[in-house]
Amino acid sequence: MLKIDASLFELDEAIDQIVLALKAEPEVQAYLGAKAELEADDVLVQEILDFGQAKEAYQAIEEFASFRPEVRQQRRELLSRKRELDLNDKVVCFRQAEVDLQRRLAELTEQLVSSVSETIFVDTGLPLTARRPNHHKGGTSIREANEIKNEERYV
Repeated sequence: MLKIDASLFELDEAIDQIVLALKAEPEVQAYLGAKAELEADDVLVQEILDFGQAKEAYQAIEEFASFRPEVRQQRRELLSRKRELDLNDKVVCFRQAEVDLQRRLAELTEQLVSSVSETIFVDTGLPLTARRPNHHKGGTSIREANEIKNEERYV
């Protein structure tokens, strides 16, 4: 059962302060600005919605591509539309702001986690982030412990 006391209210207040500080971050402001700019372009929003519908229609018939040659043509058209969207300046700006925000949130998460414990690993989901190994040589997993025991037997 949840115990409601002063520490719970202190934690809630700390969360509110973190949220306010996050909103002031330049990456958040850039992301919100890029998102607003993208959403303000009605033509672009409609193109994105149309692309989503075309993608769903293609996915419904994709498995029949080897039997129906028109599916290949539909795939080419879909990829062409995706490329057009990907090269749109507003989409590029939004995606870059999104990546920058994700990177900043990952940095803040690492800082928060390291203040609790250095042994906690947080997978940030960033594609180029260095990953910590799951196990270290020295018997941290069952397999490694058995390998070390076997090596000791033969020495």
